[in-house]
Amino acid sequence: MIGILAILLQHEKVTAPYLAETFEVSRRTIQRDIEALCMAGDAHILIDLSSWYKSSLAPKIELLHEAIQAGRTVTFAYFAPGGETKRTVEPYDLIFQWTSWYLWGFCSSREEFRLFKLGRMTDVRLGEAFQKRAAPLPDFSPQRVFPDAYQIKAVIWPQYKWRLIEDFGPESFTTQADGTLLFSFGFADKTSAIGWIVSFGDGAELLEPVEFRKDILAFAEGIREKYR
Repeated sequence: MIGILAILLQHEKVTAPYLAETFEVSRRTIQRDIEALCMAGDAHILIDLSSWYKSSLAPKIELLHEAIQAGRTVTFAYFAPGGETKRTVEPYDLIFQWTSWYLWGFCSSREEFRLFKLGRMTDVRLGEAFQKRAAPLPDFSPQRVFPDAYQIKAVIWPQYKWRLIEDFGPESFTTQADGTLLFSFGFADKTSAIGWIVSFGDGAELLEPVEFRKDILAFAEGIREKYR
């Protein structure tokens, strides 16, 4: 069914005969898989698993699905806050979680199972066949995926309440007497925390960690210098 989803991401409409020929199965098999996909919701729930960059995402899903079924490694360039790296991975599962697609596989350079976000992968290629090993299920707990390295406390202007609710939930802040919002939440890395605060412009003031205030000031001065 992952293969069917990949094709649906690329085309607005496809026929059962086309899918049957593509996957070399009967039309009845295609119809059964489509029915299974439809049963994932009801008549009043619409599910769109595509993204703003679905033209590049769908081929990745299709290639990774092929690699998983064939038991072949994949190589790709991976972009993360720590920089760009080249990875060779034994792929085991494609996962849709937190509005994004992920690959769960054994990374040869890290010598452990890792999650890789498809949106951060480029130049994905099939590699050599590999002997499958026992694969644990991925741990999707927030503490495991986004460990709280820094506890951020900030005052946010009330017009941005929608962002706090959307990004972190209503439990992430309290409303103060003057109407401003006292926000408190953990962030996995310093760069993400500072980038999130400055995205509010003058609509937020960081309170803690105090040492981050110098970094935000330096960021603002750098922007000011660039646009003088």
